[in-house]
Amino acid sequence: MAAPHVAGVAALIKSKHPYLPAAGVKALLYAQADDRACTNPYDINGDGTVDAVCEGGKSKNGFYGAGMVDALDAVRW
Repeated sequence: MAAPHVAGVAALIKSKHPYLPAAGVKALLYAQADDRACTNPYDINGDGTVDAVCEGGKSKNGFYGAGMVDALDAVRW
């Protein structure tokens, strides 16, 4: 469900900067994203079996990509 959230934040950025090209909106989305570290091991249902393994560092990884979008930070730029 990240895509609808990111699309909404992109719309907020566009409402604040109406003449910003798509590449600029993308750059702001990346710039304001909050870094999230991997959670290892990942056991979604708590049954003791590892369900997924996250690879990568804090700033870019397999679970959170480039980070978690922050709507408030996005409109403050």
